[in-house]
Amino acid sequence: MMLVSAKQDREGESDLHPTVDVGDVIDRRLSRYQLGVFFLCAMVVVLDGIDTQVLGIGAPLIVKELAIAPALFGWLFSAATIGAVIGAVICGVLADRVGRKRVLILATGIFGLATLATGLAGSFTDLVVWRFVTGVGLGGAVPCFVALTSEYAPARWRARIVTLMWASFPLGASAGAFINSYIVTYLGWRPLFFLWGAMPLVAALILMVALPESVRFLVARGGRADRVRRIVNRIDPGSASATTVFVARADSNVEGKEDGTPIDLFRQRFAVPSWSLAVISFMTFGTLTLLATWTPTLLAAQGAPPSAGAITVSVYGLGSFLGTSAAGLLFSRFSIVRTTLPAVLGACLAIASIGLVAPAPVPVNIVYVLVGLFLGACSSGAVALAAIVYPTTLRSTGIGWVMGSGRAGAVAGPLIVGMMIAGGWPLSRMMLAVGLSMTVLVPALLLLSRGRLRGD
Repeated sequence: MMLVSAKQDREGESDLHPTVDVGDVIDRRLSRYQLGVFFLCAMVVVLDGIDTQVLGIGAPLIVKELAIAPALFGWLFSAATIGAVIGAVICGVLADRVGRKRVLILATGIFGLATLATGLAGSFTDLVVWRFVTGVGLGGAVPCFVALTSEYAPARWRARIVTLMWASFPLGASAGAFINSYIVTYLGWRPLFFLWGAMPLVAALILMVALPESVRFLVARGGRADRVRRIVNRIDPGSASATTVFVARADSNVEGKEDGTPIDLFRQRFAVPSWSLAVISFMTFGTLTLLATWTPTLLAAQGAPPSAGAITVSVYGLGSFLGTSAAGLLFSRFSIVRTTLPAVLGACLAIASIGLVAPAPVPVNIVYVLVGLFLGACSSGAVALAAIVYPTTLRSTGIGWVMGSGRAGAVAGPLIVGMMIAGGWPLSRMMLAVGLSMTVLVPALLLLSRGRLRGD
């Protein structure tokens, strides 16, 4: 059994042995084994989505029990998001060095243990520290499960599968909010963190046993050929024998070196995609977060009752889930860029119209469903493009950079709106500014389109 590079294969060094390109095996069918990988990755995504909103659910009780000034609570959200930026970038690089599976298990274990520790917190400082560590784990898991999903998905369905997997995030947040509202009402805030801290630890144990390493990564890094053979035969029984030579030809849509370091993201052919995707991710996830964070407060300032803000955030999340899911289906029929462009323009118009219809509940909720729908499609475009742009040995690093940029936007977006509120901006002016800012995605998407990426 041997593993060789594509270059060696072309030079005829493996002529005496049957050659199998692992990419061809993955591309020619969608087996139960591959579906199992997607399910395991989606399991982590759901837990990620649940964990991101646990703090908000428990906030009123935490403030009361620990005597925390409500104005300071925003630091807890920021601590988790800053940790997620760091985790996405560091774990993305690490996953391209030691493997997606190992780092995903590590990241899942980190956010599980840190969430448990949050439930034991006795002070504001404890909460800040543990939410920061939780964020590192949450952010670090993202490049791993996106890369694994991408590398086990057939090329013709890759964008659809990656985006459907990503749709598990708002699904987890929505389902978690329902479950957590019951827990916090009858059991208090600490059991929230005990439950959702224990679940990632159970998930990490399942991943250790059931999740395979990326077969593309194993071949690209010269992993054990017997491991590759077992995986290949699980995907397509009988396609590999003891003498099979395994190759992994370049699977990136942007030509370049098959090996690379983080600095290569910003050199030559990868520079334009890396910066364009960073802009798209920063703006999309920043806008998603600022609307989810500030909507109840902004509507209350317009005279809406507190319950109205909660309902609006719920329908906003539903719209985001639908948009994320629908985008995955559209990507298989149309190009990623051409699907995302109309979503950007729709988001611009829908966001700008918020100030025109508030606080009337029915029009506001209709507009927020549309905003969530369009922004969900935009976020899907960012994740799908990040998954297909980079070659195997740079994929997790690239995804980490893109998703870290999105987490950075999630920090900046709410802060910018907070400054607008402090400056006395009316709601209509704020939403117009936010909507117009989304137009920066148009040139970024056009630059990606000019790069002739598959799917655009």
